[in-house]
Amino acid sequence: MRLPHFSLDAWSPSRLPVAVPSSLRRVEEARRRFGSFTEAYLDAMWRGDPLADAFVADFPALGHGPAMRMLRQACREGIDAVADAPDSLRALFAALDDTPTWLDTAAIDHASRYTSRYSRASGIVLGAASLVSGYANSAASRPLESHRPVRRERRRPHARGRLLAARRQPARRPGALLRRLRG
Repeated sequence: MRLPHFSLDAWSPSRLPVAVPSSLRRVEEARRRFGSFTEAYLDAMWRGDPLADAFVADFPALGHGPAMRMLRQACREGIDAVADAPDSLRALFAALDDTPTWLDTAAIDHASRYTSRYSRASGIVLGAASLVSGYANSAASRPLESHRPVRRERRRPHARGRLLAARRQPARRPGALLRRLRG
């Protein structure tokens, strides 16, 4: 599987979605400030993942709960551990488990060794700016806010920063970002 090439030159007004999601704010300001990057971002919000969409389309037949359990088990243990996995889930995990040829794990491991040098500085940046701005964007923060430990710490922002920092630690270990490894 190859990483698709993305170019703003490929964007055209005829590809604009019919509507901008109502949760997005200051869209006109973004258009003025960032021009075609804004349109590329908005356009990308309407692109789907055909393999994931095919599995979701099977939810009515499987039942939402059982389908989610299958998905979680496949994420934790691999697709072969899921008894009676539908073809749509098998196809999705065939793509997920296929390591792209462009992935340079040696470069990732090398770079991850140096992130710890800047842990304190990056923590300050996260606490003072990035997390605050990120949580203000409701469209972008929903996946993080729906994460159970984050929901528990919603009223304690300082604890949220510690939670995120703790989650970054395992990702710094060599090979930690490969499939089914803690990272």
